[in-house]
Amino acid sequence: MGGGAYFGHEHNKEILTLSLTEMLATLDLHNRQIVQRAIQTAETSAGLVEFSFQSVNRSGERRSYVGTCASELGEQGVRQRILGTLQNVTARREAESSLMASESKLRAVIDHTQDAITIKDRQGRFLLVNPPAARAMGSSADQLLQQSVDFSAFDADALQRIRMIDAQVMQHGQSVSYELDWRVAGTEVNASVTAFPFWQDGAIQGTICIAHDVTRQKLLERELRDSTVRLEQRVLERTRELERFTAQLQHSTLHDELTGLPNRVLLMNRLNDAVSRRLEDDAATFVVLFLDFDRFKLINDSLGHNVGDELLKQIATRLQATIEAGDTVARLGGDEFVVLACHVQTEQDATQYATRLIDQFADPFMLADHELRITASIGMTACDHRYATANDAVRDADIAMYRAKAQRRGNYVIFEPAMRERQVLLLGLQSELGQALRRSELRVHYQPVVTKGGLRISGVEALIRWQHPVHGLIPPADFIVLAEERGLVCELDLWVLREACTELMRLSGPPLGLGVNFSARHFEQPIMYEQVRKILDDTGYPAHKLILEITERLLLTNSVLVLSLLKQFQEGGMQVAIDDFGTGYSSLRYLQQLPMNIIKIDRSFSAGVVEKPEVVRSIVELAHTLNMTVVAEGVETFAQVQALTALGCDYLQGFLFSTPLSFPELQSWLETFQSGRPLRGEGSDG
Repeated sequence: MGGGAYFGHEHNKEILTLSLTEMLATLDLHNRQIVQRAIQTAETSAGLVEFSFQSVNRSGERRSYVGTCASELGEQGVRQRILGTLQNVTARREAESSLMASESKLRAVIDHTQDAITIKDRQGRFLLVNPPAARAMGSSADQLLQQSVDFSAFDADALQRIRMIDAQVMQHGQSVSYELDWRVAGTEVNASVTAFPFWQDGAIQGTICIAHDVTRQKLLERELRDSTVRLEQRVLERTRELERFTAQLQHSTLHDELTGLPNRVLLMNRLNDAVSRRLEDDAATFVVLFLDFDRFKLINDSLGHNVGDELLKQIATRLQATIEAGDTVARLGGDEFVVLACHVQTEQDATQYATRLIDQFADPFMLADHELRITASIGMTACDHRYATANDAVRDADIAMYRAKAQRRGNYVIFEPAMRERQVLLLGLQSELGQALRRSELRVHYQPVVTKGGLRISGVEALIRWQHPVHGLIPPADFIVLAEERGLVCELDLWVLREACTELMRLSGPPLGLGVNFSARHFEQPIMYEQVRKILDDTGYPAHKLILEITERLLLTNSVLVLSLLKQFQEGGMQVAIDDFGTGYSSLRYLQQLPMNIIKIDRSFSAGVVEKPEVVRSIVELAHTLNMTVVAEGVETFAQVQALTALGCDYLQGFLFSTPLSFPELQSWLETFQSGRPLRGEGSDG
């Protein structure tokens, strides 16, 4: 048996001189027993007996040996001796041990990595499947080994992609990275896969695949993507909300909240543009129309702001329906509206435009079960005045509007520079009004009231005038508003009453009926009746000839004080008349409840009575049903006289019979009227 190196000899030939017994003697007990058992087995068996052992030599090095022994048979099968070999396999054992350790470590890495690792042969059969790969395919490693990939959990699309990639890798010998999706037990799995060739004996024998599970990553990506989409949607929604808010803010900044019309800011912007165009181009004409609605305050105060607001919205609707394309109608505030007409060429065009606007309000408004009638007073100014700013144009149109309102309601006036001078004058007069009484500058004028048909005089209406020492005769429309603002109106009314009673008592014959306008502010003072009664007592004017003319606003003031005062006047023998009836809102219920004697129909109804008698007929029938007398104001033609008389009006008043007269003029007129000579305008040029 060879093996000298094991026994500490340098050469195997040294061991050949040893007998088997001497060789065994050098082994330790354990290894000696291993060899002896192998020899014994060889002695009794015909085959080759293998054995192995490890030992430490004289140098202290551990050695590994493998040996064989067998019986040598002689003639007739007689065993003659035991033959054996002994081979030092220390290096090989160490190499095998190292390889096994490496394989163990590699296997441990493969089995414990989070990635799925598989090795497949060229036919797609699994040669290696680690646990993550088995789990990913919904099976176990033992079940998948030697099975084709066709038997895995992959669906048709995934299988086709795997086969295509594997074929590409084996054909070109290069790695390929790709993504793969499949489902296991109803759950979607996403993986990032790298496939590269499996080399063995210098040839590609299959593919190695390493798949990293990116399911959670994909889920997070989808969630992130969905969150991003939701965030983008929210941002978009917020952006749209911001845009809507900005648009609403811009709209509210430039438009009236109640009517939705352009407001002062937007009007001024557009008007300034029109002014600029006009300064650059004479052909770029425009007209500004300033509208104020007569007696709107009466309706607003009487029926409440809700009705007033609804009326303003309907007014805006009618105005929008009337203006031409490219023009602007704006609400400045209250019942003030402005129309910017940019395509009006001539003054005739402007007047026709204003007439169309006024006609829009001929029909009544139906609000809260009330039929409301309202008229518009319009002031106009054109670009001919070479305005430098929008404010100047609106200012002059406003001045013209007040002039129209002073002349008569439902009218229009075109601005003239003299009106601005007059406006400045009136502002200066405000401080002088209080002195006018003390300086005896005020006058009373009288407008006759005649019976129907104009056959005889019934009475007069007293109207105040201001005879200014510098500016001449100033009509009440120019200073009554100033008196209201300064709190002088009650003092003026009482002065008119005293002056009229004093003058009329100087006339020969029975005293005429006397109508005197009283501001609503009188009815805020409990002493009003005593004040009037004292004037009658002082002047000797009979109470039954006095008519207190009040507005419809008081008609709707259902206060205890107002009702008490009206009853006092009636019980004192005086009469109460509603002036300008029909232009505001009058309710049958209030007419029945309040002590009233006379209804004075507004001049606007008298003007249209020939063409549209229905309104006057209704008022007359209502008044007569309540045992009230009817006076028609503003009579200017004989055709109106005939129509009003036919409808049953009891008394008539207007320029046809006479303009307001000073007291001396009244005396002269009475002489003419009583002599039977023609009325004003009858059979003459007027």
